[in-house]
Amino acid sequence: MVDKMREARLRWFGHVKRRCIDAPVRRCERLVIEGTRRGRGRPKKYWEEVIRPDMTQLQITEDMTLDRRSASEVHVGQFGAGFVDGSVKLFDIRMPEMPVCSTRPHPKVERVVGVCFQPGLQPAKVVSASQAGDIQFLDMRNLKEAYLTIDAHRGSLTSLAVHRHAPLIASGSSKQLIKVFNLEGQQLGTIRYLSTFMAQKIGSVRCLTFHPYQVLLAAGAADACVSIYADEISPPT
Repeated sequence: MVDKMREARLRWFGHVKRRCIDAPVRRCERLVIEGTRRGRGRPKKYWEEVIRPDMTQLQITEDMTLDRRSASEVHVGQFGAGFVDGSVKLFDIRMPEMPVCSTRPHPKVERVVGVCFQPGLQPAKVVSASQAGDIQFLDMRNLKEAYLTIDAHRGSLTSLAVHRHAPLIASGSSKQLIKVFNLEGQQLGTIRYLSTFMAQKIGSVRCLTFHPYQVLLAAGAADACVSIYADEISPPT
């Protein structure tokens, strides 16, 4: 029972820490109550005073509050993860408690919203995107700096997708915009409108994913609409 209660507290702690710092639930962390008289007896514990012992017991830290979008799929026995402090870490599935390597490639300390491996069998080649709008191409064998940077969206990047086999990268923005790049950083296209006769604008992008084999891109938006886009040269059959 105690373990289940601790698990529920930490799950909620992760939900809160993944929210924007301007969200109402995060503003409560900065509230200061003054002018109140304490009653008799032991004072009640704050929420954080209960969470800290749980984190100490399990040896976890705040930067481990991962979002599913900021963790990659397993590739050649490894997976990458992005954290709220802008760092990117590479893990081996045989020893997931110890990172293989770690770096902080983004110039601004913003939450990493997407980490993906590049196509091919090179597990050290990683693409990382932060909420600040930059996409960094990393070689985890050389942690000094990214070898390629794309300034895709200015402070509004929300999602990242890399095709498993084709040299394609897609990034989504909260400003109702999707951009597609190749592995050299060249922009191949932009998606702003739905393919309807009314040319309705797409919603604020929340998630992106490519089909594993076909050149198809699926996008989920804040208006509860899921769209699938195909290459005009080779439409789906």
